[in-house]
Amino acid sequence: MDKRGQKLGHIVSPETRAKISASLKGRTYVDLGRREVGSARPRTSAERTQKWALVHHSTQQAAWRARNPGKSAMYSKRYRDADPIRAKAHRRKAHLKATYGLTEEQALRLLAQQHGLCAICKKPIALQTGKLGAHIDHDHKTKQGRGILCCGCNLGLGKFQDNPDLLETAARYLRFYG
Repeated sequence: MDKRGQKLGHIVSPETRAKISASLKGRTYVDLGRREVGSARPRTSAERTQKWALVHHSTQQAAWRARNPGKSAMYSKRYRDADPIRAKAHRRKAHLKATYGLTEEQALRLLAQQHGLCAICKKPIALQTGKLGAHIDHDHKTKQGRGILCCGCNLGLGKFQDNPDLLETAARYLRFYG
């Protein structure tokens, strides 16, 4: 058992450490106890222990959830029921990060750049209002965000499959019969 394993009270095999090391956001690590390849300085003892503990804990959590799906679901439901507002905010943050790569602060900054208005119809919108509020408009191929829209404009673009030619045809149709 190495020093880090002794400090944290865990026994970790070199194979487990290698798997954890390989899964760290696509970065290549020589070892969690050494510096990152290409890094300017070696990590301090505290940094090594903190990084190892964080990765080890999240790996163990994921393994426990896989072994105990019923208990995991029960604990998740208990958390959501205890504080639904906090749970909803947590889901929103996780969705923004996982889907668009945005933090909530970045999304709020983007909305502020649009002066709190939908990028198309210019109606006022709020980021936290859920289904009828703000929607991150994005390119479906690259997942790259383009702006923030209200529900109606977002649905409209979706119905026209983000196709400018279809939108122009629809506009001509409305002008002809409007």
